[in-house]
Amino acid sequence: MEGPTDAGRGLCTRLKGVNPKVPSPAPCPIPSAAFRAVYPWRFVDFRHSGRQAPLTVLPSENASTSSVSSRKQSELLAHGAFNNGLVRDVNVLQDELALVTGASGGIGGAISTALAKHSARLILMGRTSAKLLACAEGLRSFTSSVEACACDLTKAEEIEGACAHISDKHGRLDILIHCAGVIQHGNLADAPLVSMDLQYAANVRGPLLLTQRLLPLLKKPRGHIVFINSSAGLNARPNAGQYSATKHAFKALADSLRDEVNPEGIRISSVFPGRTATAPISTLHEKEGRDFKPELLLQPEDVASVVLNILTLPWTAEVTNVSIRPMLKSY
Repeated sequence: MEGPTDAGRGLCTRLKGVNPKVPSPAPCPIPSAAFRAVYPWRFVDFRHSGRQAPLTVLPSENASTSSVSSRKQSELLAHGAFNNGLVRDVNVLQDELALVTGASGGIGGAISTALAKHSARLILMGRTSAKLLACAEGLRSFTSSVEACACDLTKAEEIEGACAHISDKHGRLDILIHCAGVIQHGNLADAPLVSMDLQYAANVRGPLLLTQRLLPLLKKPRGHIVFINSSAGLNARPNAGQYSATKHAFKALADSLRDEVNPEGIRISSVFPGRTATAPISTLHEKEGRDFKPELLLQPEDVASVVLNILTLPWTAEVTNVSIRPMLKSY
């Protein structure tokens, strides 16, 4: 692997593939062998798979309404959005360039898949090049462009290199989704400070530097940043003080940034999921001495569905904060 000075430029690899633009993808795709190799721990519930499938296309303001049922047409007219042209087409994300950090993880992978199925162009960022390439390979049939960009957010030089590469190659960015992070629990009385340093670097400093470097690209002409936070960013619990502190700081960054960049046409949204069926939570349950029952937790696709709705909202509105919890409260 190349040295830190080549990070971003040398590790960002474009995977070319033909985009068939399939109008109606299967609502419940069967995970490929490569997918299962990357996510062997995933609880696959196919009830969630269809959530990212394209919805029925609503007509634009210039289109004839004859194809819309009278009841649906009445509902749209009553809402007022139909006449004003505010109802967004489901293909609104087509060819928009989105960068997802933590893209080889559970939630980041689900969000990347949802964006790809809506034909967004993707830059998948994470620490492990092999995992990113495997994820990108599985998304090539859905979108015209997928890039794998290996970058450790705890290393400033890698962030600088990756951002310079993106700026030189693309010159703009439409969507930035912060989904990377480190979680370590421990009693505050004796939790090692090195653990706090690592979580701060990965959960606060790294995302802040990445945002600073990419903000100029998001202003051409407007963009959207989504912070995938945690329920710990709203309420601190015992044995999670260090992690919660970084997530509260993560929320503070989003809230402050929102007021600073809204006038420049950039939306800022924070999502606060409860425990989700991912590898880090499986490890956490093991350390806590409790059984990992993924079917009782949020699924990564649940979070991806919320993010997709946030991103496709008309530009007359902005979702600021969204909390999501498992339907069955098992912890």
